[in-house]
Amino acid sequence: MRRNEGGKMIKKKLFIPALLSSILVLTGCSSEKKESSLPFPGAGTPKNNEVDDETTEAIREFAKKFDETINQSNKLLGTFNKALDGLYTNDNSTSQFAQIMKKNINESRELVATVEGYEAVVIVAPYKQSLVSYLNQQHQLFLDAVDMANQESVNKDELRRMYLEVKTSQAEVESAFLTGE
Repeated sequence: MRRNEGGKMIKKKLFIPALLSSILVLTGCSSEKKESSLPFPGAGTPKNNEVDDETTEAIREFAKKFDETINQSNKLLGTFNKALDGLYTNDNSTSQFAQIMKKNINESRELVATVEGYEAVVIVAPYKQSLVSYLNQQHQLFLDAVDMANQESVNKDELRRMYLEVKTSQAEVESAFLTGE
């Protein structure tokens, strides 16, 4: 809660879309401290849905980590996609593909562990869990790919289908977080 110039308390009523918009604008455009609303259901106390400054900052920090995680995920998926394209075009051998996937697996494992270690306030905990589930699905794609490559029986069409499923899951996780669903 903040006091306005007249000394009256201003209650922060929250709605999910406003929070995410505010966070994205504040983290993307300015480092100035601005008053924003945090629109997550269950935020603050059950009686008046107020959010304190500490919770606001925790949500902003999670939004920043969420964005960084999606960016790292996209880099890993980009590497996967390029390597798979190389199999289709014969620019990569199966063993080269396997080496690329092994590196992706190591980086993916670290990314999953990092996200699992994020401290998340109750308000964003469901979004953290969705993010972890998505990252595990992505990690499984890399494991399946290296397994196929090690057995020299890479099913490129199946890997492409799985890749598209992972990208769809990513879009759903991002959308849920941005809309507060």
